[in-house]
Amino acid sequence: MKKLFLFFFLLLFLTGIFGFSASAQVNPWKGRSVISVIDGDTLVLDNGEVIRLIGVLSPKARHGKQQGEPLGDEARLITEELLLGRQIEISFDIVYGQNGHRDKYGRALVYVTIQVGAGKDVANAELLRRGAGYYSPGNVELEISGLLKSAEAEGKKNRAGIWSKLDKSPVETALASGSSFQEPPPSLDLQYIRPAKPITEGPGVKTTVATVQDPPKVKPPAKNLDMDDLSKTKTPPPQPKKTEIIDPESVYEMKTKVSTIASAIDGTKMLEVYKATRQDNSDDYRVSVLEDGKAVTFITNYNGLKNFASLIGKAAEEQPRLTSIETAVGSLSGERGSIAISTGKDGGLNIKVNGKNVYLPRLTALGIQTKILNSR
Repeated sequence: MKKLFLFFFLLLFLTGIFGFSASAQVNPWKGRSVISVIDGDTLVLDNGEVIRLIGVLSPKARHGKQQGEPLGDEARLITEELLLGRQIEISFDIVYGQNGHRDKYGRALVYVTIQVGAGKDVANAELLRRGAGYYSPGNVELEISGLLKSAEAEGKKNRAGIWSKLDKSPVETALASGSSFQEPPPSLDLQYIRPAKPITEGPGVKTTVATVQDPPKVKPPAKNLDMDDLSKTKTPPPQPKKTEIIDPESVYEMKTKVSTIASAIDGTKMLEVYKATRQDNSDDYRVSVLEDGKAVTFITNYNGLKNFASLIGKAAEEQPRLTSIETAVGSLSGERGSIAISTGKDGGLNIKVNGKNVYLPRLTALGIQTKILNSR
């Protein structure tokens, strides 16, 4: 089985060499779904990318003749039940940015968010609650360490998943003995790559049934027209065009199409980032704060939107973890309106759009930054 995986990944790698230029512009993180679960903490996406869930460490599952670790298969099953076949949203933690958000095996280090009813949930935390693994921060302070630690404590208290047969995690055992914990290597001895084609075989992959496509519609041949038909198709005489006077300010509101890039909620207010196509087919990018049916809007071009994303990143880098002191970070002006960003309480950011303030937790702000940078 191990040789089969090595051959399969080698085959995908060779295929990817020839398909790289065609797929280089594709955003590998947007609209992804999970097609395989290797271990409770390691997944394969539909574009072939192998991801490792930040803050979660699971016992290694069995692969072919490789026996794996105790409770490894149970952990993988829990993750399969929650994530296999689901579409997910992906975000990153700034602490891994200096390494390109990858571990030394090439796996992408990510947070996974899933839709739960009308809301969303961080799957990393939910898997810890269900006992698919234990908390392992890798000797760094994560953006949502508190949430992950609390989720692990809840899983232990309820004896969920692996905790039904486990009292202490290897992390706790190492700390109790006064030694530092070192995470083990992946259960599959592979240098992970992102191939041009998705992985369709392997542990946790569900077989899909191909759908039968409808035959293409054939356009009926044109029929001959008799004199009566021709008389009905005569072109009416041209009408004089009406001169329409448009207020220069109103052109901003004449939108024919809106594509949402990112959004976030702050109590009764919502911050929304989107692309708007005007009736004259020109495009602009907007950041709006909506409250009680009213909106204040900052309008700019794509470079201005990228400057907004850079300002978010700067604020997140400079922001102390816990503080109640608000400190200005920077501002920018657009085609209409302005945005100012300052650091907020508890590691968050205050964003003022035309003077209207929205507070965003640091991780939420970084998620918006990622979506902006991946939007084009």
